[in-house]
Amino acid sequence: ITDRTPAGFAAQAHRAVAAGFGALKIAPFDAIELYGDDRRVADKALFDAALQRIETVRKAIGPDVDLMVDCHWRLNLATAHTVVKAAEAWRLHWLECPVPERPELFGAMRSIRSLLNERGVLMAGCEQMSLVAGFVPFLDAGLCDVMMPDVKYVGGLREMLDVAATLQRHGVQFSPHNPSGPVCHAASL
Repeated sequence: ITDRTPAGFAAQAHRAVAAGFGALKIAPFDAIELYGDDRRVADKALFDAALQRIETVRKAIGPDVDLMVDCHWRLNLATAHTVVKAAEAWRLHWLECPVPERPELFGAMRSIRSLLNERGVLMAGCEQMSLVAGFVPFLDAGLCDVMMPDVKYVGGLREMLDVAATLQRHGVQFSPHNPSGPVCHAASL
């Protein structure tokens, strides 16, 4: 989305739905850079703009298209909770990578997932993990409903399949991550 205004988001959302997509993922948190640090506060104008982008997309796509929001680890616990509460009316399918995925933030991740699940929203993440072993701490801590291994990072095709089997055994959904284009798309398929 090159036009980062709410109207620009809405226009692209309309195009995607018209092209037949039944689910959309957006990354609305431009220039918010809290990265899990609870001592920092988001700029109100930037934060409000992000929430407006989400609201505008939901209105543009209607209630029947799944809407997923990728935070790119930009939030902290307080802002993530604010997003979850504000987004309740927008019926998100999932919230992805709200805070950095590090052991010292597992408590924050657990709190965010709990708040999301109370509202029927999934927590997604773990797109940069490598090997099955990279996913195990997150599985053991029960931090995600959906894990998103990326074939470029996970360790190749065989490892991707091993991760998928491990996630299935733990009852966690598998959604291959791919922002990289057709080669990664083909490998993920």
